[in-house]
Amino acid sequence: MSNTWIYHERQKALLCGLHALNNLCQAEVFDQNFLRQIARQLDQQELAMLGAPSSPGYQARLQEGSYNVDPAGNFSIQVLTVALQQKYGLT
Repeated sequence: MSNTWIYHERQKALLCGLHALNNLCQAEVFDQNFLRQIARQLDQQELAMLGAPSSPGYQARLQEGSYNVDPAGNFSIQVLTVALQQKYGLT
């Protein structure tokens, strides 16, 4: 008989993306702060692409809030993708 085990994080709050990543990696590799940092970076990149802060598109995006994370902790697929790329050098 082998000593093989499967790592599994139970769902907490609405952090399913975080738990899915850690379950995929079979360890607690990612945490909420790391994913939030990536979400903020993506938000900044998106805002930079919209041009000047006074532009209508930029202002509209600020009003809408982040598409990369919501207050409950739901992370976009872009955040999850970048997290994997950063930790494991994936492209």
